[in-house]
Amino acid sequence: MKSISLNKYKKYLKSKNCYKDRTVSSHEIWYSKDIKLTRPIIVDSNYSDVPVFHIKNTLKLLGISDKDFEKEIRNT
Repeated sequence: MKSISLNKYKKYLKSKNCYKDRTVSSHEIWYSKDIKLTRPIIVDSNYSDVPVFHIKNTLKLLGISDKDFEKEIRNT
């Protein structure tokens, strides 16, 4: 897995029925409409590319495997 652009990451979150609730400084707070998350998804808009550890944390929260994520990202 490698990092992806911030715009592609946000599009992916939207495709998983997530939405941006608010912005605090440079951090966007995202939630899922379908899944009750144990904590919000934090998107740091200072990055032009989202680091792999942020992606992996989000996938863990959403219950999505790395393999499924990479397959979906390749198709977009």
